[in-house]
Order: sequence, then structure tokens, then C-alpha cells
Amino acid sequence: MYLVRRVRVILHFAGVFAMHIRCLKNLRFGLLCLVATTALMSCAESTQPGNYHAANLRVIQTVESFTALLSEQERETLFYAKDDPLLQTGWSHKPVNYDARNGLLLGDLNQEQYTAALQVIRVALGEVGYQQFSAVTEADQYLEDAARIPNYTLGQRKYYLAIFGVPTKNRPWVLQISGHNYTQHIVFGADVIAASPMFIGSLPGTFERNGHTVVPMQGKVEAMQMLLGSLSPEQLAMARFRSSYSELMAGSHQDTDFSNGAGEGLLARHLTTPQKALLLTAIMQWVDDVNADFSYLLRQRYQAQSDTLRIGWAGSPDLRKEYAYMRIQGSSLWIELSAKTHDDVPGIYYQSVYRDKAHDYGRK
Repeated sequence: MYLVRRVRVILHFAGVFAMHIRCLKNLRFGLLCLVATTALMSCAESTQPGNYHAANLRVIQTVESFTALLSEQERETLFYAKDDPLLQTGWSHKPVNYDARNGLLLGDLNQEQYTAALQVIRVALGEVGYQQFSAVTEADQYLEDAARIPNYTLGQRKYYLAIFGVPTKNRPWVLQISGHNYTQHIVFGADVIAASPMFIGSLPGTFERNGHTVVPMQGKVEAMQMLLGSLSPEQLAMARFRSSYSELMAGSHQDTDFSNGAGEGLLARHLTTPQKALLLTAIMQWVDDVNADFSYLLRQRYQAQSDTLRIGWAGSPDLRKEYAYMRIQGSSLWIELSAKTHDDVPGIYYQSVYRDKAHDYGRK
């Protein structure tokens, strides 16, 4: 089963043992609380902050190696001006034959170029994020091999890579990766840390590949479900949205004002300590899908905002049900998860989006 998350065991913080004892009344809940507690304390115990500039330099080196293999025409296709409006309009969660993308199609590259492009993606995303990317693209290849949706152009190499700006250490530039059910925007060289908008989904929700069951969204869905499952009946009622949401509110082509349901949901300051730990664990499922230096700093940002965050759900609190919907929102953070069905593919599948309302696309 696909589930990889980075957590360090920390046992020297006061009060942690008491929390674990309470959680262990239910073994499954207790185990996730242990993971969530260590995640909550990870920023406090770390002796070195995320090295944002070093991460930028590492990615620049991979970009230089990659672009050295490209023709002049291919480099022209890869690069855009930093302020090109296509940064915001040229990405989508739909198959590539439905919405045009920016940059180079991975499938148009020769093997050496393709390997170098994957190295750019791997270094930018980090190992956790790269495994998530790989699982989503494997799902796309599974659909292509099974010929389940004839009118979709699908496949593991039907993803695009684009760069906005010039990769340097002192000026902002953006790495954009986009294809079916996957988009990343990672901003380097800027005054602010930004890794959004980020769209991650998986169709199908689960599939068999090389003798293994792959569930690309498992970590995200389970973390959100455990958070919802920890709420009391009173908390669950407070968290319910008045409206239903069959689609994500802030997906592709939806640079919204984020006003829909903004004052609804359960305020995180009303959560218990174990529940707050589960909230941070859920948030980490998205912010950890970029390199470790970035995710460390993003976790710090949202941990500082944690008491002002709101949790909301609609449709059903059981995320295995069609039209189940969950959102975490705050002054800048916005995460949505939606459970859906498709006429041509059996079972539930998931789409999600992570936004930073203050810093999408590297805005200051």
C-alpha cells in the first residue's frame, strides 16, 4: 500500500507520554496520535532551519544539467517570462488533450533528456513528493494501459515541465509541473516560501501495478479521515458546512477569492491537543510534497496559524462516500479534498488542492 510519511520519534517533551496513554485506548487512533505528536514537535526539536537557498541551488544545478541536453527550440519552449500570465492560466487537472499546458511534454523528450527532467522534478519535490508524483502518474499509465477512457490522452509521460523566470539564487523563478490530476508550482529565489497552487488527485483511487496495490492518495485521505473521526458529535456538527460541494472550489482556472464558507467550520482553537496534532499531520500530507527545506518552513508558517484554522466537511464525514468533502482553511492556508466517482472507472477516487491565499505563485 502506498503510504510514505516522514516523522521523527521525540520522547523528551513534557506531556507527550500522557497524550499517548489517552490515545492508546484505541490502538489505531493511538498510533496515529503518536505520529501526529512527533510531527507537532518536529519544528521545536529541529536544530537547523530549512535551508531555502541551498534547496534553490540544488534545483538550479539539475536545471542546468537538463537544459544542456536541450536544443535551442526546446529551451525556448521550456522557459517563460516570470510575469507571463500563462503561469496562472496554463495549468489544469484535466487530461492534456482537454486543457493546454505550458512547457515541454515529458513524452517528447529522448531518454537522456527524460531522465534529466525527472531529476529536476525529484530534487524539487524531495523523496516524499517524488513518490507522490510517481504514484499519480502510474495511475495515469494504468488507465492508458487498460484503455478505460478512450477519449482521454493519458500516460506516465503526459506531463509538462515549464520554468517561469531565470533560475538564479537572487531572483524569483517558478518551476511548474502539470498534467492529469497533478500540478505543482514551486517558487525559488524569492523573499517568500511558496509551493502553491498544488493539485493532487488520482484516477483510479486504487489499482494493481507490478503485483502491488497502489493507493496514491492513501496518506492524505487517511490523515483527513482520522482528523474527522477524532471529532465529538458536537464538534462534527459545528464543522459541517451549510452548502454541499461536488467540486473543488479552488482548483484549476479557479483563482478564487476564497469567500465561500469562509466563516464556517470548527475553529481549531476548540480542538484538544491530540486533535491539533492530527490537524498538523493532515496539513503535512500536502506541504511535505515539496523538498524538505521548503516543507519545514511551510510547517512553521501553518503551525503559527494553527489556532485560527477552521475544519469543515460536507456531504458525508465518511470520506469513502461519493461527494464527501473536507476543507482546512485559515488566513492563508486552504486545503480541499473531494471524493468522486467516474462513469468509466469503478470505485471512489480523490482530488485535492492546496493553496496559500497570500503567496500563491510566489505573491508577497
